[in-house]
Amino acid sequence: MCKSSRRISLLVLFSSILLSCAEDKTPGDISKENTEEAVTENSICDLFSMEELNKLMGVEFKESTQTLHTVNPSAGSYVSQCGYYTNKGLQHIAVLVRHFKVTTFPQTAEEFLAASKVGDAEMDQELDKAMKTHIKVEGLGDAAFFYSLWESNSLVVHWDKSYEMIISMYDFNLDEPTMEKVKQVAIAVQKLFH
Repeated sequence: MCKSSRRISLLVLFSSILLSCAEDKTPGDISKENTEEAVTENSICDLFSMEELNKLMGVEFKESTQTLHTVNPSAGSYVSQCGYYTNKGLQHIAVLVRHFKVTTFPQTAEEFLAASKVGDAEMDQELDKAMKTHIKVEGLGDAAFFYSLWESNSLVVHWDKSYEMIISMYDFNLDEPTMEKVKQVAIAVQKLFH
């Protein structure tokens, strides 16, 4: 299996694991953003163009692929992920957005990474490393942080309690200029859901 295919497989696997990581659904104070109208049928690939990503990242992505898309407006749920790839597919970014009407996602890096554990020793050890080295981000959503896991670096953003975005980067360094660009991507994507 080529390196790029293995990365996509890991990303899809990790995304599937994360689908079960939200806290139990409990009725509560639901803001207007958490209503059925907040859920769109459009995928992230439809909502966030490759051209916009190119502009914000300063990288020429050539292809986008919908890797996950499940929407149920009547239940108020939305899960969509799009992968954006450079010409040779070496550098790529995946943007995942999840929304569940009456679900509260973990609001700290520690809660998020602890909830991601599945009992696999190797994966849980990597998650422990990520927990120790994560970088908290101020002023982005209700809670945001960068973390590294295997061959990827990711930004996680939670907002309005029931929205979660994960932007995963492959073959990008987690340096200050890259983090600033990825934060701008997160702001642009977040605006699509308000």
